[in-house]
Amino acid sequence: MNFQPPSPTVQISGVRKSFGAVRAVDDVSFDVYPGEIFGMLGPNGAGKTTTIRLMLDIFRPDAGTVAVFGGAMNEKRRTASATCLRNGECTAIRSWRRRWSTSPS
Repeated sequence: MNFQPPSPTVQISGVRKSFGAVRAVDDVSFDVYPGEIFGMLGPNGAGKTTTIRLMLDIFRPDAGTVAVFGGAMNEKRRTASATCLRNGECTAIRSWRRRWSTSPS
């Protein structure tokens, strides 16, 4: 059996968001994989909250792409995200951990 690493749970690629003349997020890219603990650090006004709002489809990016659970945020993904936040762990992560623990070394 060939082990395939998991797909990223969150993919942010080249995201940009402006509000008038203020560029809140400028060319941000990162991936978050199942099982990772991820945080965003920065001073006030660095774009942390705006990036999270882009991930949740509260704001739309001016440029770049946002994918959560493999695609654009929709009601099904929004429900899955809320479940993950409430439970502290996703079904996808549990599934990946099962595959990982049974894969050959």
